[in-house]
Amino acid sequence: MRYNKPPLTFEQQAQKLIDKGLICSKHTLIDRLKAVSYYRLSAYWYPFRTQNGLLKPDTTLEQIWRRYVFDRQLRLLVMDATERVEIHIRTHITNLHSVEYGAFGYTRNNTLPNLKSDRHQVLINNIRTSKKSSQESFINHYNLKYQEEEHLPLWMASELMTFGDTLSMYKGLSNDIRRKIAKIYDIHQNVLDSWLHTLLYTRNLCAHHSRLWNREWAIKPKYPNKDSYWKYLRETNKHRIFGVLSILRHLQSIIAPQSRWKDRLLELLRNYQDIPLDEMGFPMNWQQSHLL
Repeated sequence: MRYNKPPLTFEQQAQKLIDKGLICSKHTLIDRLKAVSYYRLSAYWYPFRTQNGLLKPDTTLEQIWRRYVFDRQLRLLVMDATERVEIHIRTHITNLHSVEYGAFGYTRNNTLPNLKSDRHQVLINNIRTSKKSSQESFINHYNLKYQEEEHLPLWMASELMTFGDTLSMYKGLSNDIRRKIAKIYDIHQNVLDSWLHTLLYTRNLCAHHSRLWNREWAIKPKYPNKDSYWKYLRETNKHRIFGVLSILRHLQSIIAPQSRWKDRLLELLRNYQDIPLDEMGFPMNWQQSHLL
């Protein structure tokens, strides 16, 4: 089957939506389509569609636009939290590993016993490539002063690591160091491994401005078994944004309790009470669950 849908002007796109039943000012709709593409915005009117492809009666542009704006603000909050997690865990990986094995210990595969040699080489190559292309002043200073050194000390190299590199290094650490890091967050190291994998996926969604609010997560996290705190997420549909928000809330309470991240999230939810929370995986009694 060949794709044969023709491109449409903004005016034609707006008329197409109006013909589907969207209630709006055509002029305002054209402005919205110029700011956010038809295809991108379609993810937010999709829940309003009927089986015949039209929109449900009384569907307005304001309803659709509010969902888009809510999702954008949610994405900014999630990005802020994942950045804090990434920096925090990278700091502890760097400190514990370098104290144990020295500034350049990370360049030896035997100091990362749970990382296969080919994956270790990928990590080293990624850091080397970033070092060569970096315009950071601390890299230039290091290269001029320590011309005989092939590698950066870990505390400098970690500043060039992507979240993916950080995850690889965490997974490669000795079980003893992984346990020490996981203990900081009051969870098992395998749960932290799972959370970091999920948060890397989440961070990439945010970086590409992808929809969050009603998405089903492709990378599904594990939850602690030791108490009833996480029971809801263990036993029900935990693959929506509510699970990720619960993880981030737990981590923020340890990493940056002064950030008022939870308060900012609750304020956003209060400001958009028309957003259906069930599509985000929120339980009926979520305010009493202590997960948020």
